[in-house]
Amino acid sequence: MPSFFKKSNDRIALEISPDGVQLLYFKGGRFAREKTIVFSENVRGNEFQEDNLVHLMFEEFKKEAKVEETLPVSLVVEKNSFNLRVAELPSVSEAKLRSLIFWDLATYFNFDTTEIYWDFSVLEDLRNGNSRVLIGAVKKQEWDRISAIVKSSGFALSGLESPISCFQTLFDKTGESQGQVAAVYFSTDSALCCFMVNNVPIFFRELTYNLGDDDSVNRLHEKWDHTQAFFQANFRFFVNKVYLCGRVPENILSTLEQIFGKGVKLISGLPEAGVSEYRLLPLAACALREKPLFPVSRLTAELEMPAKERDRMRLELPRVAEIYVLLGTLILLIASYLSLHFYNVWLSREMVRSSQVCQRYYPLIQKLNEVQVQKEKLAVKEKQLLALSNTKSGVVDLLTELSSRLPATSWISSLNVTSAGNGLKIQFTGSAGDYDSQMNFLESLKSLKNIRELNLDSIRQSNKSGSLWDYSISLRIQEALHE
Repeated sequence: MPSFFKKSNDRIALEISPDGVQLLYFKGGRFAREKTIVFSENVRGNEFQEDNLVHLMFEEFKKEAKVEETLPVSLVVEKNSFNLRVAELPSVSEAKLRSLIFWDLATYFNFDTTEIYWDFSVLEDLRNGNSRVLIGAVKKQEWDRISAIVKSSGFALSGLESPISCFQTLFDKTGESQGQVAAVYFSTDSALCCFMVNNVPIFFRELTYNLGDDDSVNRLHEKWDHTQAFFQANFRFFVNKVYLCGRVPENILSTLEQIFGKGVKLISGLPEAGVSEYRLLPLAACALREKPLFPVSRLTAELEMPAKERDRMRLELPRVAEIYVLLGTLILLIASYLSLHFYNVWLSREMVRSSQVCQRYYPLIQKLNEVQVQKEKLAVKEKQLLALSNTKSGVVDLLTELSSRLPATSWISSLNVTSAGNGLKIQFTGSAGDYDSQMNFLESLKSLKNIRELNLDSIRQSNKSGSLWDYSISLRIQEALHE
């Protein structure tokens, strides 16, 4: 549980936001003085001018309050430079826990881990053997800048606080927040929602808004509904009350009750500490803590690992890397083998299937081959018929011409007509009773113009009868038989 600052001591709390600076002074545990500076448009964003104004504010504060320069200053910074995370980690010693967080810093924050100061605080021990841990980080550049300003005024930063410190302190002091509640801290342009169970932070979510936008309240309502639904779905907790504090916009207080429901409660003050304005509560609650959430001695301390552990890590890390390389190589080889094996199985199945398909269609292929041969034969015959049809003189004309010139003592016993190039080759055999008349017949054929070649292949006396002459004549024609 958070503890309170002893009444015999004094404390200063400083909050720096993009819009200005607020300083609270507590004397003997009670609120004594407030100092506030609001940055003008010309100053806002100019670090040099902002730093000068903060320094002047400290100087004026020292004169007005007559405080000792050795007083510790608790710093509260807003979202731009400060981040919080809740993590569930093993319940180990503080040194081991710090080492665990150190090696995983990049997973918790978006900042470059070399440019932040960080610390942690154990919130509670869980039944499963783990611990719920609050981890905070602040940018080194921002911390060092503010620390230099405070130091130049004769003071020193004692540690870093957060709105979560505010709620834990307020709830511990007032006895509120027993059960499952949501605590909402309003800053200049955002609302930090912290879901807590028995005063232990479980989950954070920041909701931004712009009061100059007429529709900002509706969007804030939607974001709240989504955040609450996410919390309930992931952590199995249901919010039964909502607490508000910080710079709660007065013009939307009534609307906030509609957004957060009937269980909304505005934390109005800490009478025992002399604080009655809710706008001062976050900073006042941080100032009242006996020890800062993140002390400066821990926050700015670089992690120094023991020599034995450092040497062991140096030896183990290369070994771990070698093991990962070997495992990766082994996995790659196994994957390659399995891939090749499955490919071979697939290829064998495809070959069997292709063979079955070939056997099924082999008879059809044979039929197709036979049809192709017949087709080629028909093409030859078609070509012959086409050549015969293109010839102007047909066989009938030829026979007519031959019969008209054939001697009365001669006759034709066989006739063979074949295609030859663009014309016909005609070969006929027969017998003649008179050798001279047959030779005259042969001479008469030479007078035909279309005959390109005329041959008397043979003529001899018949073996059966010496009075007959057997002959064989061949000729080639291309055109019609006309003289």
